[in-house]
Amino acid sequence: MSIPPKIPPRAPAILAQIKQIEATLSGLEAKTPGLALALAERQPGAAKVYAEHEAALAAAKSDLVVKSAAAKQASELDQKVARERVEMLRNADPDDLMIGLSALDCCDGCSETECMIAPGVGRCAHPRKGGLPLAYHNDRVLHQLQGIAREEIAALERGDYDDDDADEQGEAA
Repeated sequence: MSIPPKIPPRAPAILAQIKQIEATLSGLEAKTPGLALALAERQPGAAKVYAEHEAALAAAKSDLVVKSAAAKQASELDQKVARERVEMLRNADPDDLMIGLSALDCCDGCSETECMIAPGVGRCAHPRKGGLPLAYHNDRVLHQLQGIAREEIAALERGDYDDDDADEQGEAA
């Protein structure tokens, strides 16, 4: 089993849309006093412009409500997917997680926000780059993965490879 790629979160895109709507709404609200004054002074065409402005304002407010609800749902789904992924990684074969690990390099599956040696921690836990944070030392699974990583690094430094690894390296050359 190889580790499936991480699913990108949905919420950030929706939050960016919300910021854009808020900027539009702010711009519309800034125009309201001037348009209201023109309407109150019965300037020609002011009624039509103000009605269009009110419609745009209402549409932006409605869109903000819809996008806010969507952002909440996306955030909940993102959290659920993240929890499921952490659980899947914690139950994965450690050999699959440690692919690419070296004394200086992280595992192939690692990223800035996800560490294969410490799924769910949210930062690198490479034994030579900082290790497992103290708050997670009592976590049996993470402690076990940290030990496996240390053993793998020690074996690499000693040059210990089993026949399967040597065959794979010979085929790759």
